[in-house]
Amino acid sequence: MAIVAGQTYTLVIKEGWPDAQGQPMKAAFRKVFAGAPPDRISPDPESWIVKPPAAGTNEPLLIDWTWRERKSGGYLTWMSLRRPIAGSKCGR
Repeated sequence: MAIVAGQTYTLVIKEGWPDAQGQPMKAAFRKVFAGAPPDRISPDPESWIVKPPAAGTNEPLLIDWTWRERKSGGYLTWMSLRRPIAGSKCGR
């Protein structure tokens, strides 16, 4: 089933489903959203501004991308990169 632009959908996650840390959710989650037109713009990593953390720190890796990518695929890129790896440190 494809998501249709303008159509309203509800995402439901049941109580007890594992969260990002593998713990059961204490309450159900519901999110209502509307479908958007297809996104056909590919991310352009060459336009990103990458700000690496200092070696040996737990500081985050910062990536800034253009407004065009924020509007299109940048959000999904951000979602996939925003979580640090537990216990990780930057090194060389």
